[in-house]
Amino acid sequence: MKLLRATTNTCLIFILLADTAGAQPQQQATDPRMEEVVTRAQSGDFAGALLVLEGIEEDKGSLSVPLQSLKGTLYLESGDPQRALEILTPLIGGEAADPAALYNAARAHMALGDIQAALPLLQRSVSQFPNSPAARDFGLLLAQTGNYREAYRHLRPWATSNPEDSEARLLAALCAVQLKRPNEAEELLSDLDQNDPGVRLLWGKLLLDKADPYG
Repeated sequence: MKLLRATTNTCLIFILLADTAGAQPQQQATDPRMEEVVTRAQSGDFAGALLVLEGIEEDKGSLSVPLQSLKGTLYLESGDPQRALEILTPLIGGEAADPAALYNAARAHMALGDIQAALPLLQRSVSQFPNSPAARDFGLLLAQTGNYREAYRHLRPWATSNPEDSEARLLAALCAVQLKRPNEAEELLSDLDQNDPGVRLLWGKLLLDKADPYG
């Protein structure tokens, strides 16, 4: 199953803030190459960012846990989810595992087609960091499995604060329709492309539920 993600910038802000917030000050602040890692990652040059980070690791002998998490993330963004999992899995065993490490381990599982392994990791990430990209992906997966009530709990706040994310907004509207919340469904649908077939289909379902078959 292919799962579209939130905008690249939104995800990167979450990844970089969460993954580097706890890095050892000496390792992050005193090495000017860390700024290059972040700059390259934010510009989409994940392979270049990974190369610089691995150079730092080689020089220092090891990376802090947050920077190991960032390394796994960069492998994922570079198209190697298996290698990402090898790096991230040892970091997510404890109760206080970093939410970004959990999120990216879940994304790696999704990239490898293992949705069942991804769900509990997303849930753990969301419990620490509500209304994050992890909550968005968790909601999408729940909606696709028919758990509309729980999916809506995560998707509606995300769709409200990220109105440009039309996929999440459309699935939030679907959940609202299924849960018989017409006013909320109308609010979510009104800001979408009204010529989109999915939007028109949901308007039709909503009008039928409101006993307006002509509409």
